[in-house]
Amino acid sequence: MISVRIRGRRIGVLVKKLRSGNYGEFSRPDGPICLEPRQSGKEFLDTVIHEGLHARFEDAEMSHVEVARTSGDLTRLLWAMGYRKVEVK
Repeated sequence: MISVRIRGRRIGVLVKKLRSGNYGEFSRPDGPICLEPRQSGKEFLDTVIHEGLHARFEDAEMSHVEVARTSGDLTRLLWAMGYRKVEVK
């Protein structure tokens, strides 16, 4: 597990098969963010951004629709710029 600081809090990030059928989950208030590994690279990027937005704006008036639209927009931007997931050994 890795961890990142979001809004001054340390949030864990796990990549594991999710039984819920979701691509990702954020457990409020302090995580972790869980990411389903069985996604395409672009879907995975979108899920990372999506769950990161939930972690960052969990108590703001940002609807799930706004989170989904924003993560989609940012995914398209980063994908067009050539960002891809690579395995680090």
